[in-house]
Amino acid sequence: MNQLSDIGIYEFVNEPVNFKGAFTLKEKYEDFIVKEITSEGVVTDNFFIDFEKLKETIMYFRQFYNKIEEGTSINSDILCSNIEQVKAFDDKLLDYIANEEDKNLKFCEIFELKEPSNFKFLTINEKTKEKRKEIHDQSKYHPFYSVKNVENNTLEISFDSDKLNTFRCTMKKINRDTIEACNVIASMLKIPREKICFAGNKDKRAITYQEITIEKVRFIDLYKLTFNCYKNNDKITLYNLRKTSLKAKLGNLIGNRFIIRIKPNQESFNEINNVSINNLVEKENIINQLFNNSADDQEAYQNEAGSEKMTVDEVNSKRMKIQTSANTIYDSKNHKNRLKELKKERLEKGFINYFGHQRFGSNMNNHIVGKHLINKEFDQAFDEIMKIGQFDSETVKKAKELYNSKNFSEAFDSFPLRNKVERCICKGKMKNLEFYKIIKNIQRETIMLYHHSYQSYKFNIKLSNLVQEARKSGNLNDLYDKELEIEAENTKHTKGYTRNVIKHFKNHNLVHNDDYVEVFFDLDSSTYATIALRELIGDDVYFCK
Repeated sequence: MNQLSDIGIYEFVNEPVNFKGAFTLKEKYEDFIVKEITSEGVVTDNFFIDFEKLKETIMYFRQFYNKIEEGTSINSDILCSNIEQVKAFDDKLLDYIANEEDKNLKFCEIFELKEPSNFKFLTINEKTKEKRKEIHDQSKYHPFYSVKNVENNTLEISFDSDKLNTFRCTMKKINRDTIEACNVIASMLKIPREKICFAGNKDKRAITYQEITIEKVRFIDLYKLTFNCYKNNDKITLYNLRKTSLKAKLGNLIGNRFIIRIKPNQESFNEINNVSINNLVEKENIINQLFNNSADDQEAYQNEAGSEKMTVDEVNSKRMKIQTSANTIYDSKNHKNRLKELKKERLEKGFINYFGHQRFGSNMNNHIVGKHLINKEFDQAFDEIMKIGQFDSETVKKAKELYNSKNFSEAFDSFPLRNKVERCICKGKMKNLEFYKIIKNIQRETIMLYHHSYQSYKFNIKLSNLVQEARKSGNLNDLYDKELEIEAENTKHTKGYTRNVIKHFKNHNLVHNDDYVEVFFDLDSSTYATIALRELIGDDVYFCK
């Protein structure tokens, strides 16, 4: 069975803990909440459009043409003939903002113009670069304003309701991974998936908030999509729409804010109670016997105990779950009592900055694939990808069995569409392509993922050895300001860089409730919440899925 030690994770900052399956994470989606932290702060879902910012923008530009009308402008600004049309539209918006109480939940029909409009209405001469930037920045909160630089420090302001712009917004998603959510949005907007960018992948089984940018889309189309998703209570919703000139890029964020609930593992308690023995001591004896005897002995022991709820096969399939609970007291009250052992003090020292198990794939073997790819051992890489894993679904297991028996066509048809790498390999085998040609058909991003996984594995091993040596010599505190080199590999995808050895929690807190412990903290980008939580609940964090 996969363990965190298989990917080089075996050291702690605090004294190691082992709660033996007493806790669970992500029982419900709301138990794991992630919010991106950007240069503008923590992303929010307070509104679809920031109407207060929109009001500020309208008043900001009105100061220019008010001065022109009053004859007090010193910048030789020119009003165009269509200014009254802009005023009329903006007056409707200002009236809506002033009088509509539920602005964020009711569709604003003012944006849905009967006829597309595109005309210039204001020209501003501005000598200073800072002021010109301010004008550009201010315009992004009005969906139809467009600012263009022309010669001699001149800016042209246009009203364009049909323009294809790039928009920045907050994407809230529930139980979807980031790429899947972006695919859904792209499909609904009828644009290529590549037009949607994000700064980092977020957990699937969670409620997450992150900034995305969407290129070449009309405001009204995006606004309608946003409102309809909210109205239909979809698992994907967009908030805080505004124009931008900068696309989101992978890694281009400050960090993430986490709100996580840790609960007693009722499932492991129920597994133990499936053994129909009333006496707790007898239950514990049965459990111990199950793990120390042969299958025949287990069956005999069950029959002796009078249990008819678990067959030998069921015992074997459940033994891991029962084993993690074998050293706890098996009543729900004491499961809850274990929550009291989770102490805020364990967050004070920070955590070792490992790459988390998510970096290594669901079966924790991406690093092995990456090693073979880097060494150009393509056949071994394919064998590793097609190895049946602990967490493969029954469908995937069957497809891999077909592949391994060289039934490539049947395997291709059996793999789910989301298993793109496996399907690509099957297709290549069906055509008798050479290994390197099959590799070329796999997406570049996926190859990079395998390479980075191997690079991360080597770093984790190196990091564990460093911490182990520092602990033995009593110099663990010296590691807090230290960075460790991540070695470059012999590919253009895996450059070398450095990474902190130990990271601190920021804005952290731990609150005990009757049925759960709630943990709050901020982490820098490229750090893993599961690795941080490991300092609190130990290696159980890997099995708390």
